[in-house]
Amino acid sequence: MNGFISILLAAKSAFVLCALFYLPGLAWVWLLPARTRIELCGTALVIGLSIILIPAIVLAEIGHFTSTALWLWAAFVIAGGLIAGQMATRKTTRSCVACFQNGFTGFYALILALCVLYSLPNRGEWIAGGWDPGVNINQGLLVANTGSVAQAPDPIRANGLQTAPDSFARQLGSFTEIFPGVPTDPTSGAITPYFYRATPTLVAISNLVGSRSAALRVNHLTGLFALTIFLALLSTARLPRLAILAGGLALALQPIFIAHTAIPASEMFGLAIVCATGLLLLREERGAQPLLALTLALGALNRASFLFYQTFLLLILVVWDASDSNRRRVTSRHLALAGALFVGLAWYKWVSPTSVYKIRHLYPLLTKLALGSLCLTLTIDGSLVALRRALPRWTRFLTLLAPLALLAREFTLQEPWAEFFGNCNAWFAYATPAIAVLGALGILWQFRKSALTPWLLWLFTALLAVLLHRHAENLYPWASKRWLAYSPALLATGIASFLHSANTLPRLLKMSCIAAVSLGLCATLPLAREAWRNTEYNGLNQALHTVASFIEREDLVVTDHFLWGTPLALAYGHEVLDAESLLAGRGDAEEAMRALKNSGRRIVLVNSIDDDLVRWPDVFKSAVPLMAPVELHTRTIIQHRSHRMFDMRDVSFTFQADLWQPSQ
Repeated sequence: MNGFISILLAAKSAFVLCALFYLPGLAWVWLLPARTRIELCGTALVIGLSIILIPAIVLAEIGHFTSTALWLWAAFVIAGGLIAGQMATRKTTRSCVACFQNGFTGFYALILALCVLYSLPNRGEWIAGGWDPGVNINQGLLVANTGSVAQAPDPIRANGLQTAPDSFARQLGSFTEIFPGVPTDPTSGAITPYFYRATPTLVAISNLVGSRSAALRVNHLTGLFALTIFLALLSTARLPRLAILAGGLALALQPIFIAHTAIPASEMFGLAIVCATGLLLLREERGAQPLLALTLALGALNRASFLFYQTFLLLILVVWDASDSNRRRVTSRHLALAGALFVGLAWYKWVSPTSVYKIRHLYPLLTKLALGSLCLTLTIDGSLVALRRALPRWTRFLTLLAPLALLAREFTLQEPWAEFFGNCNAWFAYATPAIAVLGALGILWQFRKSALTPWLLWLFTALLAVLLHRHAENLYPWASKRWLAYSPALLATGIASFLHSANTLPRLLKMSCIAAVSLGLCATLPLAREAWRNTEYNGLNQALHTVASFIEREDLVVTDHFLWGTPLALAYGHEVLDAESLLAGRGDAEEAMRALKNSGRRIVLVNSIDDDLVRWPDVFKSAVPLMAPVELHTRTIIQHRSHRMFDMRDVSFTFQADLWQPSQ
């Protein structure tokens, strides 16, 4: 694709995606009047993400996910927002139409920024299956192709799984995985996706209304939205412009934030949800409470583990708000949190139980925590309403019991602090010590007087919980995604608060603080540069597209690895069986041959190593080439416990499709 067409495609994708998520939110932004344009822009995104994405998830769940349905819903939301807004504001000085018009500056800025991001070459093509990013992408592309999360029975796949289960699948508990992260019913052959719905649905929307390239860069979209919402959060907190600028730079330059713009893991969207939560907690309007419930429910649909952190937030707010005299407002806020928490529990109990299969042993604990936090909420709020009084402000320091309880629990374990210090070592390496220290100082200086304090305490508690957690696979930089939703926003807000506090100091000390922040940001640049440059699997999408062009719709494809089997099956819609187990000697060649013969289909073998089918059992070596070899030279990030950088390694693949005829 030449450069001009590529830029046009990027512009088209940027325009339609911004229109789909931003304009519906802008039509309802009159609910939360903004002082500045950045507040207006961020608030519109907060509203738009929830009001568009949650219905899209439901549409995919019931099998009616189409571009027509999305645009009709968006048009209905826009029209409804403008009509309701005009009726609500006609007797006031603020105009709904004026709010809508003022928001177009942010709309154009988002389009321009997203168009630039989509136009940049070599920004990663994580379409390979296996790891979480690849499964997110492929599950999203599957929904875009079929319009549904639930997939139809597949007799051909079922035949392969039943006739040669050791050759074409692996068993994970009670689930049979045809590819890693892709469970399949061996009786019907239907795919039953594991992964949480929000990020794959964003991928599906990006592919459906944008382009395949936009879908592969979904975290460019969510990263831009997270940064915009974060800037709106700082503006809503009434920080000065210099502090807002420094906070935005501190977020945008953090290495793990930059790295994960090119890795489509769901934690980046989690960061946007966390920033949106902070923004809504600052708003006192009635409309903020239902929006907060929707935002937190969306966070739960994005990751089930978010439900644990919602419990932390509820408990912190209940204690913090005990000294607030406006009991109606804070009680409605607590009930919004509790409602979102139980909506998430209900979703994973009755709608998507497959998504929590790997953590099903934790579901009873999560339910108890949710019920316990709700009982505490009702007890404290009910008592204060009955007493018609608020507690003294010093009781807000009791919120520190949340992180202290996590630390105290660690002493009760058989091996306390087993991985904590190693995790902290990695965290400091990626956060950079200078930013961590300055951010901590800013948070401490603002602890008593900032409206952001309960939100910051929640972020700190969530980060502490992650650092204390024992990881089954502690590979870096991969494992850094676990604190992506909480750490960057915490540190960036600390930097902004640090400069905000410096405003009250003498001029010389103030300039020293600005210089310290500037030096701290500069110290992150080398690692940030590596995080930006080192992207993975560039060129893979085009290579697989070439291979897929030689496969006919009725062919049965057998791949040598799940990295290519997953996208050929889910993204390109072919009948695919993965022979990795067979080639590793764990399957039976005769069973595999019988399964393929019984399919009655033309058999295409897809090999990724130029070894002339040497690794394949003898029965398959009679296959003849169907296409000229396609060579791919790309790079992947080296993952290791001791790595604290984004070191790359060169990898090469030679894709070959061969036509194989089973012997009679």
